[in-house]
Amino acid sequence: MRLQSLCLVVAAGLGLGACASVQGEGFMKPGLDVSTIHRIAVVDGNNATFNSQVRQTLVDSMTMEFFRRGWVVVDRSNVQTAINELNFQNSDMASSDDRRSLGNFLNVDAIVIVNIAKSGEQLAITARMMDVETGKLLWMGSGEGAVNSTSSVLAGAILGTAVGAMAGHNMGDNASVGAIAGGIAGGAIGRGMNPSQLQNAKRVVARVCETLPVRVA
Repeated sequence: MRLQSLCLVVAAGLGLGACASVQGEGFMKPGLDVSTIHRIAVVDGNNATFNSQVRQTLVDSMTMEFFRRGWVVVDRSNVQTAINELNFQNSDMASSDDRRSLGNFLNVDAIVIVNIAKSGEQLAITARMMDVETGKLLWMGSGEGAVNSTSSVLAGAILGTAVGAMAGHNMGDNASVGAIAGGIAGGAIGRGMNPSQLQNAKRVVARVCETLPVRVA
């Protein structure tokens, strides 16, 4: 009964994800004719702050913002296929050779690299659009906002500890060991996002893309 009550409290806590103020800014290269950019690829910057599923969800959300503004975006499955076949260690595209190789493989004019980072409860997202040939920055947007990610980690750790304690209870004197192991596992689960926090994160994505120009076909 005690465990059940604790789990209910934690579950209720996981629903709390009210987002505080969201802020962002961006700029476009002066004189840029967006009609000359026919196809782009949106790439995950591969920051390990969040698991790959969370990062990809936010990258997909940013891709949607491009679609809404008339951009032609390569399907992410093709992007991942290119990264795999070109045997990139990560998708940072820092080197000019990697950037050109990916651009040629996907037949795109520009690459948008999305970097997602976290500091405490603050989520920060930066997106850079670069010309695949020259590496020149064409557009950049950044934004940040609180998503209460710390509370998710804490709740995950508490829940994991409770579950671990129950498992440890069946092990007699090893109950504390089970609790610690469960806490670590629960904390790792908490590195993800609950639905409310994910919605808040998508608000940050939208703010990042506020200055993204509309491309008319």
